Amino acid sequence: MLASDLHRLEIIGIDHETGFPHFNGARFIVFGLPSLGQLQKDLIHSLGKNKASVIYTRYGLELGMGMAIQIADLYDFDTPQELLKAGGVLQTMMGQANVNIKDIRMDSEKKILQFSGTWTNSFESSLWLSQFGPSMHPVCSIMRGMLSGYASAVIGEEVMVRETACQAQGADCC
Repeated sequence: MLASDLHRLEIIGIDHETGFPHFNGARFIVFGLPSLGQLQKDLIHSLGKNKASVIYTRYGLELGMGMAIQIADLYDFDTPQELLKAGGVLQTMMGQANVNIKDIRMDSEKKILQFSGTWTNSFESSLWLSQFGPSMHPVCSIMRGMLSGYASAVIGEEVMVRETACQAQGADCC
């Protein structure tokens, strides 16, 4: 299977007993950006930007690992690269960003993974700009954590993703 074969209505189901949405049997919930923005403001105000970023990254890491495991259980992707691309498709489907994963270099035996891509209209950069204005550094900690967790689950080794540019800094994409 290719990542481009994923369809939103096949992935998201409804629990007939509760009426709650689920992803491969796991309940998920939807939050609006304003409430998430308030949480972001409160965490930064209470803990500072660095500690809040660590919490967001850790949260994203858990989300990404779970997402990769769930989608790999649901579908038989042709290659690990397609499974990695599926993560970007899922992020777009969930409204997190418009994702285009490019150059993927993977050596499964050596446990080496390198990839690049563009993330536009990231919910994190939008939130940051609306609350704090332009940033001097990348701000997409949840997205970075999600990608790290997702890629770690795909390759079977810890992967740390680095955001080199961010729309919150004025870049065209993250």
